[in-house]
Amino acid sequence: MKPVWKKNKIVPLRIMEPRTPEKRKLIVGRRVVEVAVVKGNTMQRIQVPEVLDTKSLRKLLNLSAEQQIQLHDGQESQILSGSKHVKLKNDQELEITEPWTKGTDKNKLSWYLANMEILKDVYPSIKYSEDFTQIIVPEYPLPAFYNCENAPVWLTTPGLTGNISYPKAYNFLISDSVKLANGNIPGHFFEDREGWLYISFHIQSFHPNFSKPSDGSLIAHIYRDLGNFIADKEILRGSS
Repeated sequence: MKPVWKKNKIVPLRIMEPRTPEKRKLIVGRRVVEVAVVKGNTMQRIQVPEVLDTKSLRKLLNLSAEQQIQLHDGQESQILSGSKHVKLKNDQELEITEPWTKGTDKNKLSWYLANMEILKDVYPSIKYSEDFTQIIVPEYPLPAFYNCENAPVWLTTPGLTGNISYPKAYNFLISDSVKLANGNIPGHFFEDREGWLYISFHIQSFHPNFSKPSDGSLIAHIYRDLGNFIADKEILRGSS
């Protein structure tokens, strides 16, 4: 069996089986897929019906009314709510977001605001959405072997409702006008939505400090690490 991580300790992978007749009815006789359920610092792979409504999915996962389900599929994410039907695929991730108290919401808001001030010192023209899910640096500096000195770089984040500590919730896009000086598309850059390229760059861990943001992981650190990534000579392995 493949191992999964749990609070920095490797544990065997287990498939969660429905334990009540009511939950078994949701599985029996239906096509199932295997997804990863992320909850805080734990991850477990479970089998769920390929197609089911959100209400039934919440039952299978034993969620409270306040908890949210965020479906992560590559760089795309969506919150599953209401009773609409959803079609799941193998290896997708379902992130369970715990209910946040008002105090915690204030801490998250303060953390984002502190991050924006730090970013402004480095990138004065930075723009961001009210919920902090979209952050754009219009003139992000690029190494000399690109076809331009700078370009817009767009970062998507968990925002105020997501899990800030979840590394895969941070994804980068860059203007599709960016190429290497030889005209090739850089390695690890892929077509995404119109006008943008997805950068296949992923942070491995993220540990924010809500009481003193400067003592923990910062969004500025992610932008710095991106700079190191796109300056790596391996990226010269571009495609025409």
